Amino acid sequence: MNPIAFLHRQLSYFAGLPEDRRIALFRTDPSATPLFAMERARILLRRTEVLAWVFMVLVPLWIFVDMRLFPSDVLVSLATGRVTASVLLGILLLVSIVMVKRASMATAYVTLLFLLAIPVLFGVFAQSVFLDWQALHPVANMGQQTAEALYASLPLIYIAGLALFPMTLTESLPVTLAVTGTVAWTQMHGWHPGRLGAADIAQLWALLVIGAAAALAGTLQLNLLWQNHRLRTLDGDNGPLNRKAALELMQAYWNDSARASRDISVALLDCRDADPSDLSRLIAQARESASREIFPVRWSASSVGLLGIGGDMAGLERRMHTFKASAPQHRTHAVALVTRASDHAISPLNLLQIAERKLA
Repeated sequence: MNPIAFLHRQLSYFAGLPEDRRIALFRTDPSATPLFAMERARILLRRTEVLAWVFMVLVPLWIFVDMRLFPSDVLVSLATGRVTASVLLGILLLVSIVMVKRASMATAYVTLLFLLAIPVLFGVFAQSVFLDWQALHPVANMGQQTAEALYASLPLIYIAGLALFPMTLTESLPVTLAVTGTVAWTQMHGWHPGRLGAADIAQLWALLVIGAAAALAGTLQLNLLWQNHRLRTLDGDNGPLNRKAALELMQAYWNDSARASRDISVALLDCRDADPSDLSRLIAQARESASREIFPVRWSASSVGLLGIGGDMAGLERRMHTFKASAPQHRTHAVALVTRASDHAISPLNLLQIAERKLA
């Protein structure tokens, strides 16, 4: 059996999906991928933003707990680390707020890495403080031992937290391995395998298991998000983007200054007199024209067409006239093609309205 097909089947069972319903892990519909990626990036940034301000408040508050457990020299070091981590989280919060307006998977993933890196690095710093203190005070009371154990178990919380984010297996794995490697380095006091005891190996194993569970949970969450997104943005019967989804995609490119030079074109084919079989055939032709820059759209119940983001606009026009030529000649079909630059549209909705007026 194909290993990928086997994995799909097992995860479908695990997710409680019917056997004949594919779980989207590795392949997505090219007509919806840009919208889906933008929406997923926004979710990553919004969750990073929320966790950043929550941790920014909670991290320094723990100083009051450390005051009751540790002597002044340890307390000052831990407090310095906590305040520094809180400031870095505040900076990350501001970055997340700014970047969510032009979200991309690259920026969202980088901000997530920083969200996890800040507490991980603080945990490494705290371990070094405890090691120096234990060298001078080998005997610790019960409260101090409990606090040190909590500090040591923080990486488990970091990795398990990946389940909150809609990421695939391959996206979760680098973070899991990075945190596990950091813990291994601190436990081994440098890369000395001989210093790694049985308890340390067990902890590393737990980290990897929790990381795998978090990655799996994130993948299943991603699949659920994808299924819900597909139902919302695609025509349930025929597959192309609906009017609302097409306008959202246009708006995302319209607002992105990095993509401002890319032209946006709307092509409509009026099918108001076509019977259902002719309309279905024209929609199928539109889907066959889909690419990274051309998206099939069902603009309304009586019009279908294409949305072009950059690319060859003359080719887009040729495709639309090919659709018209293949339509039944005794029907009334009109083609409208408008371009952001040549038609001086001020918004995606205005661009679509210009095209609709040309059909009238």
